Amino acid sequence: TPQEWNEEAHPQMVLLHSSPLPAHAARSASLDKLRAILLARLKVGIVVDFDGWVGPRVDIMFQRTQEEVTKEYPLPVLPVHFLDKKPE
Repeated sequence: TPQEWNEEAHPQMVLLHSSPLPAHAARSASLDKLRAILLARLKVGIVVDFDGWVGPRVDIMFQRTQEEVTKEYPLPVLPVHFLDKKPE
């Protein structure tokens, strides 16, 4: 972890460490994001790609996520293209 990623500089950052997946596992950026969501065990969270931008009023997504993810449906909300496989 870079030295400049510290609590004083980024007080609201959550840094998650985990063991690497085995080399034979099917790995992808989509699976890494899902793994981070599940391992973090957050009640409500949003994953943003490293090259993504967060626009004004994005915080309304937290309320919407709370409405969608309940005891009856305790699964993460995923984009429609999640794990989309292109034809080989």
